[in-house]
Amino acid sequence: MLTFILEVAYAAMIIFSLEVTHYSIVTIIYVILSMVVVGWYNYERNQMTRR
Repeated sequence: MLTFILEVAYAAMIIFSLEVTHYSIVTIIYVILSMVVVGWYNYERNQMTRR
């Protein structure tokens, strides 16, 4: 559930940055950051449940 909220928040941030800046580089950085953060969060959660 929390992961879904994070993804929605990142999508909103990406759309907002597109509206304000129109720089595709910024969007790519946002996408990479969001993927890294969500992936790391999922990995950490899986490690916790395994213990």
